[in-house]
Amino acid sequence: MEAGPPARARSTPGPALERFRALEAKADRSTAEQRKLDLLQLATDHPDPVRGRERATVFLDRGFAIDRVCSALLDRELEALDPDEQVRRSTIRGAGHFPWLDDPDGVRSAVGAWLRGLRLG
Repeated sequence: MEAGPPARARSTPGPALERFRALEAKADRSTAEQRKLDLLQLATDHPDPVRGRERATVFLDRGFAIDRVCSALLDRELEALDPDEQVRRSTIRGAGHFPWLDDPDGVRSAVGAWLRGLRLG
């Protein structure tokens, strides 16, 4: 199950999207091509392309991988959300795929607000 490019990548025209689509379409990718595909997928999910590439490189260099099955399932769940349900979405400005690295205080604040808003018991 392939996740496909993130929403930001799908809406961003240009050579990066063309390279992503070409690599994604290739059935027998080499290890280097798979890394390039992963790098393109992660880097395009950051508002700043240079910082996005840096973060994606660190992520991949540390041995982390994209969980394509989980990504695809999460995408489906997000698309199926009922807009009338009680859903709260927070935007952490300037943060991309790694918001806890880009803006730790912003993440702390957003998660804290969400936790304080929970009705437990």
